Amino acid sequence: MKISISQKIIIFSITILAINGVLGYDVYKSKQKLFDSEKWVQHTEQVINQSANIRLITKDIQTASSSFIITNDSIFLEPLISAKKTAFVYIRQIRQLTRDNPVQQGRIDSLNFYIHRLLNFSFKTVEIRSKQGLATAIAYASTREGKYNTDRIRQIANAIQQDEGVLLKQRKQINARNETEFNRFSMFIIILMAWFTILLLIVAGKYLFQNNEKRKRAAELVIANQELWFQNEEKGKRAAELGVANDELSFQNEEKGKRAAELVVANKELLFQNNEKGKRAAELVIANKELSFQNEEKGKRAAELTIANKELLFQNEEKEKRAAELTIANKELLFQNEEKEKRAAELDVANDELLFQSEEKEKRAAELIVANKELLFQINEKGKRAAELVIANKELSFQNEEKGKRAAELDVANYELSFQSEEKEKRAAELIVANKELLFQNNEKGKRAAELVIANKELSFQNEEKGKRAAELDVANDELSFQSEEKEKRAAELVIANKELLFQNKEKGKRAAELVIANEELWFQNKEKEKRAIELTIANQELSFQNKEKEKRAAELTIANKELSFQNKEKEKRAAELKLAEIARIKMVNELLQRNNDLEQFAYIISHNLRAPVANIIGASSALNETGLSAEDKETLSRGINTSIIKLDEVVNDLNHILQVKSEIKEVKEIVCFSELIDDIRISILNLINKDDIEIKYDFSGINEFLTLKPYLYSIFFNLISNSVKYRRHDIHTLIEIKSSLVKNKIELIFTDNGLGIDLQKRGGQIFGLYKRFHTNIEGKGMGLFMVKTQVKILGGEISLKSEENNGTEFKIEFEI
Repeated sequence: MKISISQKIIIFSITILAINGVLGYDVYKSKQKLFDSEKWVQHTEQVINQSANIRLITKDIQTASSSFIITNDSIFLEPLISAKKTAFVYIRQIRQLTRDNPVQQGRIDSLNFYIHRLLNFSFKTVEIRSKQGLATAIAYASTREGKYNTDRIRQIANAIQQDEGVLLKQRKQINARNETEFNRFSMFIIILMAWFTILLLIVAGKYLFQNNEKRKRAAELVIANQELWFQNEEKGKRAAELGVANDELSFQNEEKGKRAAELVVANKELLFQNNEKGKRAAELVIANKELSFQNEEKGKRAAELTIANKELLFQNEEKEKRAAELTIANKELLFQNEEKEKRAAELDVANDELLFQSEEKEKRAAELIVANKELLFQINEKGKRAAELVIANKELSFQNEEKGKRAAELDVANYELSFQSEEKEKRAAELIVANKELLFQNNEKGKRAAELVIANKELSFQNEEKGKRAAELDVANDELSFQSEEKEKRAAELVIANKELLFQNKEKGKRAAELVIANEELWFQNKEKEKRAIELTIANQELSFQNKEKEKRAAELTIANKELSFQNKEKEKRAAELKLAEIARIKMVNELLQRNNDLEQFAYIISHNLRAPVANIIGASSALNETGLSAEDKETLSRGINTSIIKLDEVVNDLNHILQVKSEIKEVKEIVCFSELIDDIRISILNLINKDDIEIKYDFSGINEFLTLKPYLYSIFFNLISNSVKYRRHDIHTLIEIKSSLVKNKIELIFTDNGLGIDLQKRGGQIFGLYKRFHTNIEGKGMGLFMVKTQVKILGGEISLKSEENNGTEFKIEFEI
C-alpha cells in the first residue's frame, strides 16, 4: 500500500507532537525536582530560626528571674510565664522538622531536659525571693545551676544550628545545581521543540509550495499547448496562401503564353502595324516589370512572415523568461516571509526571556525587601535586648557572669551579620549574572539588527532587478511599436502598388485578397499586442502589489526596530532603577550597621559607666541598713552615695546630649564662612592662646564658604581646636594649622597640630569611641572625638586621621557639595 504525501505529513506531525509532549513532561518533572530542593532549603532555615528563638527565650527566662530577684515586682515575671508556654512549642516544631535526623532528635531531648531544669530553677528562685527575701534568693541564684543550664542550652542550640547550617549549605548547593540544570535543560528542550516545530512547518510549506508550483506548471503547459496549436493553424493558413499564390502565378504564365500566341497572330495579321507591335512590346516589357515587381513583393511578404514568426517565437521565449523570473521572485518573497517569521519568533523568545528576567528581578527585589524587614526586626530585637541589658545591669551590677553573656550575644550578632553579608554577596552575584544576560541579549539584538540590514539590502537588490525587467519590457514594447510602423509602411506600399496596377483587374482582386489577408494578420497581431499589453498590465499590477507588500514589510520592520529600541531603553531604565535601589539599599545597610555600632556603644556605656555608680549606690545603701554603724560611717556612706549619684547624673546627661545630637535635624542650613568661624573660636579661647603661647594659622584660599548647619560645624571646629590645645606639648611652641581645598566636588578640611599625638597601632580602633581617653594625666571625659565624628556623619561627611606619638596629629574631613 503506497502512502500519499499528505498522509506522510500527518504521520510526521503526530510524531513531532508526541515528541514535544514527552519533552514537556520531562520539563515538568525537572521543575518538580527543583521545587523539592527549594522546599528542603526552607525546611532547614526554619530549624535554624526556631533554635535561635529558643536561645532568645533562654535569655528572657534569665532576665525575668533576675529582675524579679532585685525588684520583687511580679510584672517582671510576664516574660518568664510566656517563655514557659512558647519554649516547648518551639521544641515540638523543631522535633517535627528534624524527625528524619536521629542525631538532632537526641539533641532536642537534651534541650527539652535542660529547659525544664532552667524553668524549675527560675521558678524556685522566684519562690525563694517571694518567701525568704533578697539575700536567700541571691545565695540560691549564686549556685551557678542557672548558668550551667543556660550554657548547656546554648551549646545544644549552637550544635543544632551548626549541623543545620552545614545541611543548609549543602541543600543550597544542591538547589543551585538543580536550578542550573533545570535552566539548561529547559533551554535545550525549548530549542529542540522549536526546531521540531520549524521542521514541521518547513515540510508542510514545501508540500503546499510544490502543489502550487505543479498547478502553475500545468496551467502554463495548457496555455503553451494552446498557443502551439494556434501557431500550427497559422502556419497551415500561410502554406495554403502560398499554394494559392503559386496557382495564380501558373495561371498568369499560361495567360502570358496565350497572350504571346495572340501577339504572334496579331503580328502576322497586322504586319503593317509596326507601331502597334512596338506598343505591344512596350506593354509586355511593362507587364514583365510589374510581374517581376509582384514577385519581389511576394518575396518580401514571405520574408515578413518569417520575421513575424521569429518575433512571435522571441516573444514566447520572453514570456517564459518572465514566468521564470516571477517564479524566482515568488520563491524569494516566500523565503523573506519565512525569515520574517523567524525574526518574529526570535523577538518573541527575546521578549519571553526579558519577561522571565523581569520576574527574576522582582523576586530578587522581594527577597531584598524581606531581608531588610528581617534586618529591621533583628534591630528591634537588639533594641529590646539592649533595654533588657539596661535593666539587668542596674539590678545585677555585681554579677560578673553577665560579661560572658554579652560576649556570646555579640558572637551571635557577628554570626548574623556574617550571614547577612553572605546573602548580600549572593544578591550582588545574581545582579552580575543578570547584567551578563542583559549584555548577551543586547549582543543578540545587534546580530538581529545586522540580519535586518542584510535583508533590506537584498530587498533593494530585488527592486533593482525588477526595475531592469520593467526596462526590458519597455524595450520589447518599443520594438513591437516599430514593427507595427513597419507593417503600416508595407500596407502603404501595397496601396501604391494597387494604384499603379489599375489596368489589371484580376491583379487588383489578388491584391485585394492579399490586403484582406494582411489586414487579418494585422488584426491578429493587434490582438496579440493587446494580450501582451494586458499581460504587461497584470505584471505591473503584481509588481506594484509586491512593492506595496515590501513597503508594508519595511514599515513592520521599522515598527519592530522602534519597539526594540523602546525595550532597550526600558531595560536601561530598569537597570538604572536597580542600581539606584542597590545604592539606597547599601546606604540603608550602612546606616543600620552604624546604628548597630551605636547601640553597642550605648550598651557598653550602660554596662561599664553606669554599673559602677549603681553598684556603689546599692552597696552603700545596703551598708546603711546595717545596725551598729557610727555617725561618721553613715556620713561617709552618704557622701559616697552622693558622689555616685553625681557620677550617674553626668553619664545620663552625656547620653542625653548624644541622643539630642543624633535626633532629627530641624535647623535651617546657611552659608558658613570658615575664616569667621575660626575667628569666633579664637576669641572664645583667647585667654588660653595668650597664656600658653599657642598659634593658630589657617588658609582658606581653596574654598571659604559651605552651605551647612552652622552650630554643628562650629562644634566640630571647636572640639578639634580645643583638643589640639588640651593635648599640646609644653616643651615646644604650639602650632595649629587649618587648610581647605576643593577636590572633585568635595570640600577637604585638614587640621594639623604638633601635639602629643596618638599611637595608632595600639589605639587605632578606639579613636572615635565614647569615653575613650589616651592621655590619663590630662583632665577629660573622652567625648570630644566621638561628638566630632557623630556631627560629621550627620552633615554627610567623612573623617580620618594620621598621627604619631609625640609627633602631632592630622585630621582630614570631607564634605560633598
